[in-house]
Amino acid sequence: MSDSLERLSQETLPSVLFPQAPVIRFVPDRKVCLCGGPLVVQKTRRKTVLSLIGPFIAHETLLQCSECSRVFDSDDLLGIVPPRCNIAYDVMVFIGRALFRRHRNTEEVRAELVLRNVRLCASEVTYLGGSSSPCSPWLIVRQPHGFVGG
Repeated sequence: MSDSLERLSQETLPSVLFPQAPVIRFVPDRKVCLCGGPLVVQKTRRKTVLSLIGPFIAHETLLQCSECSRVFDSDDLLGIVPPRCNIAYDVMVFIGRALFRRHRNTEEVRAELVLRNVRLCASEVTYLGGSSSPCSPWLIVRQPHGFVGG
């Protein structure tokens, strides 16, 4: 029985079910600028995001006002991952809780993350769990849609 459960658990890992990261498109909700001007596509960009639900490729469309040149990005994507970062808030919080609430060491946290299809090196886990990182237990991360943290 335990062998069957172990095999089933291995066969249903996200890395097995989704061998390639899915592409998820993100577009700003806004259709008109704050000044009333129309928004046009400025550019698109892609980044691989590491999340506890598994890695995915974020394909973001940036819109720019044709009158005042203000640029708008996706609030939905900013609610998942900080700007200029590829590690999602849920991974940061997981690392902080594992290190400081459950008293795991770096290698134990890495092993738990691998089971969730998130592969980080020891220095990344250490940095994300450090006092200067967003997942530090002494800091609270302010997201566009609420708070996450320690």
